[in-house]
Amino acid sequence: MKAVKNIARKLADAFGAWYLTGPGVRRLRKLLPGPALHGLDASWNNVLVLAPHPDDEIFGAGLLLERLQQPKKTVTIAYITNGEAYSAVAGGDRKKEAQASACRLGAQGIFLGLKDGQLSNTPELAEKIHSLAARIQPDAVILPWVGDYHPDHRAVAMAAIRRPYAQAQHLFYSTFSPLRPDNEFKLSFLMGGETKVLTALAGYSASVNRETINGFMTLRRAQAKAYLNNAAFWEPYLEISGANLAGIQELAANWPRANPTLKKARHWRNFLSQLRDLEELVR
Repeated sequence: MKAVKNIARKLADAFGAWYLTGPGVRRLRKLLPGPALHGLDASWNNVLVLAPHPDDEIFGAGLLLERLQQPKKTVTIAYITNGEAYSAVAGGDRKKEAQASACRLGAQGIFLGLKDGQLSNTPELAEKIHSLAARIQPDAVILPWVGDYHPDHRAVAMAAIRRPYAQAQHLFYSTFSPLRPDNEFKLSFLMGGETKVLTALAGYSASVNRETINGFMTLRRAQAKAYLNNAAFWEPYLEISGANLAGIQELAANWPRANPTLKKARHWRNFLSQLRDLEELVR
C-alpha cells in the first residue's frame, strides 16, 4: 500500500509540474502582477544576506550567491535562527549544514541564534538586523519578501523595513510563494544555473527532501514561463533602494493574511486558489 501511495504522489507531482509550466501558465498570467522586468546587475562588492533559517539563502538567493563568488567581493550570510524547529526525516544538524553552505559559497556565515518560529514575537529583531547592517556596511541587503509563506520570513522583512539601512540596495526574495508586488515596483531577475542551485540544496538533508525541491523548481519555472515565456529556472527579486523602503511600508503593513504556497507540485489546485484569493484581496 505504501509503495502504491508513493507512486501516486510521484504521478500527481509530475502532472502538477506539467500543468503549471504548460496549460496553467495562462491562469498564472492573469493572477500575477505585471511589473517592469530587468536583468539583475549584481555588481556590488559587499553583500549581506538575511536567512531566517538555514537553507533560505539557497532557496531565495542561491543563483545570486553563486555569481557573487569573486575574489574582490565580500558576502556575509546572517542566519537569524538555527532552524531548530524543523528537520527532515533524514535528520542532520541544520547549523552545521549552514556552516558548510556558507563555506562552499565563499561567504562568512554568522548566527544570531534567535528562536525559530518566534521571530514575529521578537521585538529586538529590527534593531539586531539594523545593527548588523551598520557594522557590515553592505552595498546590498538580500532578504525575504513580506508575502513569503513562512511567518519568520515575513517577520525578517518587516523588521528590515521598519528599521532600514538606507545606504544599501535591498533585494527581496521569495522561496515557496511568488513575489506579488504592485506594478510600480521593479522586478529584477537572474536566469540559468539550475544545476548549481540543486547541488547547493543537496547539502541540506536536514530540512530538504526531493518533493520540496520539485515543488520549488516547479514554482520557479512556472513563474519564468508566465513572465518571460521561458520555462528555464529563474531567480526574481523585488529591488528597492534602502532610501526608498518607506515606499513599501504601507504595502507591507497592510499585507493580507494570504500567502500562496507551493511546496509540493501536486498541490497545484490549492496554490492557484490561494493566488486567486490574494489577487482579490489586494485589488
